[in-house]
Amino acid sequence: IDMLGLEKWQARALMMHFRWDVKRIESTFADQGPQALMAAAGLMRPEGAEAPMEIDGGTTISCMVCMDDVEPSQATRLTACGHAFCDDCWSGHLKSRIGEGQSRRLRCMAPKCAAVVPEPDVLRIMRSRDPESAATYERALRDSYAGSVQGRFGRPTGSSRPAAPRLQDALTVHASVPTPSIFSG
Repeated sequence: IDMLGLEKWQARALMMHFRWDVKRIESTFADQGPQALMAAAGLMRPEGAEAPMEIDGGTTISCMVCMDDVEPSQATRLTACGHAFCDDCWSGHLKSRIGEGQSRRLRCMAPKCAAVVPEPDVLRIMRSRDPESAATYERALRDSYAGSVQGRFGRPTGSSRPAAPRLQDALTVHASVPTPSIFSG
């Protein structure tokens, strides 16, 4: 985390994008470099991608969805891509995506933009506007690693449901996942 200068939410987004596969992260980092690694996970604009239109330096922000002019305190601009929308539009978009089960990969609303909406922004917007969706989002983040580990155990014979890992098996898998060398200082 220190080497890439990541915050905890960014590290989690990176791990979720690569489905908690440390070897894939290390391989992408080694083969393509840190910028490509971060861009693949939606944490920064890909090199050579067109920058979003600048928001004028006025006292309001014009939301690209509803076209309303809002105070900057009522809008969120993503650092990864620079797109800005009013928090009411963000709330509608995030609630919809969370309701569709897309909590682990909430993306910018701009067309063709792959930037991830930062976890702190999702929580700030949703806790004040829709606490139930905020709780669903937080559960999905907590469950993202467990779901990845569970997938490693396969399905019981003749069952369409994933096998529930035994606690000891889950702990063994968790303990065997090395800390990526790119996260060590």
